[in-house]
Amino acid sequence: MISPLFRVPYSRPKTLSDPHHDNFRYALKESLNTPDESLNFSQFRNLLGPYLPAGTYEETCYFLPLAFTYILAHDEDALELVTSIVWYCSEYAEKLRTDKILEYAKQGIQTCLEHWTKQFEVVHFDAEGCRAKGWGLDHFDYVRNIEPIGQALDDLMRFHAHSDLAVSFVGELRQSSDSVKQAWFLELLRSKLSADPYCPPNYPEIVQLFEDKKRIRTVVNSVKDTVVPFEKSPTYWSDSLVIIETYCEG
Repeated sequence: MISPLFRVPYSRPKTLSDPHHDNFRYALKESLNTPDESLNFSQFRNLLGPYLPAGTYEETCYFLPLAFTYILAHDEDALELVTSIVWYCSEYAEKLRTDKILEYAKQGIQTCLEHWTKQFEVVHFDAEGCRAKGWGLDHFDYVRNIEPIGQALDDLMRFHAHSDLAVSFVGELRQSSDSVKQAWFLELLRSKLSADPYCPPNYPEIVQLFEDKKRIRTVVNSVKDTVVPFEKSPTYWSDSLVIIETYCEG
């Protein structure tokens, strides 16, 4: 049996009202008949919204802590579900507060961000690997979990209610003395400078966190000593540091 991340004052619903009449009756019935431990990201996304929500807040709140448990156990589905979770916690912030579970929900988002940044793993494709993917590149690198992190930061800012979580998260990475967190801060900066699809969003509160070039140089020097020498990818840090150090010189 799946264990919810926290408790809510609602039982599992027996019906779903489909408030916007977007869902097929059989799909609603299937979600209701699926045991908690067998629900998949698509069903959680449908239950929580923001697109085609299957029920009201009172009907679906039961599934929120289960969705947190699911996303923390399924990194491969995190990108597909993170918007639903952040939107739900934002859209229903006042109702969550009234039910005395808002802080648990916000902690859940923080837990996700911390989970995704507990390791720094670069996935490297050489020329042969790129050809196998049909890419016209001689190499390609990406950092595992950058997509859900970037999406979560964007969602937190655009849905507004918990934008403070995005700002504090990036700020804590910037100030951290932990080598893994420092590497993540530089990866977020690199992705922003490269205008990657899942780079940190372009909001003033986020942008200013990447403007202290003195601090960035300090982080670069630290990472060169602690992370770079042990990186398995032959290209990630050489490529990334060119971009970051050029920015710092500008």
